[in-house]
Amino acid sequence: MPWLPETRPRALVGLVVFWCILFTLTHIPGDRLPKIPFTIRDLLAHFFAFLILTILYMSAFPRRHKSLHQYLFPMLSILVIYAGLDELLQIPVPGRHGSLHDFLADVCGVILAIIAVEGFRWIFVAVRNSTDKNLG
Repeated sequence: MPWLPETRPRALVGLVVFWCILFTLTHIPGDRLPKIPFTIRDLLAHFFAFLILTILYMSAFPRRHKSLHQYLFPMLSILVIYAGLDELLQIPVPGRHGSLHDFLADVCGVILAIIAVEGFRWIFVAVRNSTDKNLG
C-alpha cells in the first residue's frame, strides 16, 4: 500500500488493539464505573495510557530515514488531536465528561514517550557509531 508509511506489522496490530481497548474504556458510561473522586490516579492513568499508545505508534511506524521534524509533526498531530477528540466524545456519554486536565495528562504522556524513545534512539546510535569506530 503506497499511501501507508512503512510499518512493522506486529507492532501495528498491537497499536490497533491497544487503541481500540483505550477507546472502549474511555467511553463506558460513568454509571458502570466505580465511583472514584478526581485524584492524581486518574491523571496518571491518562498519562500512562497515552505514553503506551505513543510508544506503540512509534514502534508501528518507525522513523527510519526521515528527519525528526518530518516524523514527529504528523505523529504528534494525530495523537494530540485524538486526545482532544477522546475528551470531547465523552461529553455525550452518560456519567462522563470531557476534562482539560485529562487532555493535558494525555499530551504529557505523548511528549514524554517521544522524548524517551528518541533519547534512547540517540544513545543507541551514538554507542553503535563509537563501537563501529573502535572496531574499524
